[in-house]
Amino acid sequence: MEGRLTGSLQVSVHCLSPLPQRRTPALLARIWEMGHGEPIVGRKETVEIDDNGTHGHVIRVPSGFEVVEGVRLDKDYAVGKEIAGGNQGAIYELLDSKRTPTPQLLKVLKSKRMVPFTGADIGLKREWLIGQQLNKLKSKDGELHGFMGTGAALVSDGEDGMMEGLILDKVNGMPLNKRMWKDERFANARYVLEMLRQVFAALDRANRELGFVHGDMRIANIMEHRPEMETILPKGFAGKSQLKAQKHAVRDQMFKLPGDDDHRPLKFKIIDYGHSTISKRRTSQALPKVPFFDKIYHRLIGHRGDVWRLLQDLSGALDGRTWPEKDMQQVKMITGLVKEVTGVKLHAWYRAAEPAPGQKRRKLKRGLPWQRAGGFGHRIRRALIRIQAFIRPRNTKFTPSEALRYLDTYQAESVNVPAKALP
Repeated sequence: MEGRLTGSLQVSVHCLSPLPQRRTPALLARIWEMGHGEPIVGRKETVEIDDNGTHGHVIRVPSGFEVVEGVRLDKDYAVGKEIAGGNQGAIYELLDSKRTPTPQLLKVLKSKRMVPFTGADIGLKREWLIGQQLNKLKSKDGELHGFMGTGAALVSDGEDGMMEGLILDKVNGMPLNKRMWKDERFANARYVLEMLRQVFAALDRANRELGFVHGDMRIANIMEHRPEMETILPKGFAGKSQLKAQKHAVRDQMFKLPGDDDHRPLKFKIIDYGHSTISKRRTSQALPKVPFFDKIYHRLIGHRGDVWRLLQDLSGALDGRTWPEKDMQQVKMITGLVKEVTGVKLHAWYRAAEPAPGQKRRKLKRGLPWQRAGGFGHRIRRALIRIQAFIRPRNTKFTPSEALRYLDTYQAESVNVPAKALP
């Protein structure tokens, strides 16, 4: 069945009618009583999403539908266990018809009574429509480099059918804010540079071909992706034995970057397109209007580029770190880019390399307590750094293409230059 999305998928934000509570189990019971075998509550439709004839899929579910583990959405997907969640949404595993895990996840809305006020369903609809456009960037092997892929949308029946959820490609890892903000011992310059290159390359291509701007390019919206590892579950959704096994696995494979032997290299994926925009001229895609609360955020951040937003967030996370002395050139490349874009000069300290036999370890500057990560008063400095980058930025319009050229130029100019001679 085909339809035109803009006509068949309406989003109601004016009416706050009571929602039926937990209708799904009763609905399943009725289906079983009718003797139809394994219950399937939804039906898949193909819809046209833009004026270029681009098509996407939606799964229509009954009005008042709530996700329950074990429910079959259609002939291809069944809902597995909840593996992550918060106040506004939840993430579930998706199983195939044989009840084995698929490479997809299901993201659904929670707190539906608040949707008319928060506009969360509109944000979800924007995320789905933009995700369908990003899917056009997939390579020949079907991989969407640098972005989380977006599949079918869950939509409730009726003229005012609400966007209930999205099917997303599975991204196996943790968001970067947990790696960089919470672990004050983290200091791997190669990891940071590889992340920046992958993210800037993905943003650059999406911007050139689709006019894509993410709009909320925080490190919390970038995730590590380890395709070969078992699913990494967040705290609260994994048992003690699972958490212990994951900790060792992540530690052992954390720095398997492009060029390393063994294992597929660590990849980085951009997630959450709720604040994103695309060019209607390039995609012929009309997006729903931004929800009210999102407009406030857009007024504060929306006119600033993705590169500035990422580096502004990264500045607080990386300031005051102690790095291996051998990585000084790479660290200066990172801090130089941060200063070029945000105007913030980061403190970077170094751990002296092991001396040769018979030589003494060189002494390096240690700095004052508030200048070092974990030191007394450094949290205040972190906050001031981010405020400085916001109030007195150097270049908020720095593009992903310019950032890539900066890194390539800096690297080319610093080849064979002694570390002490670097700026």
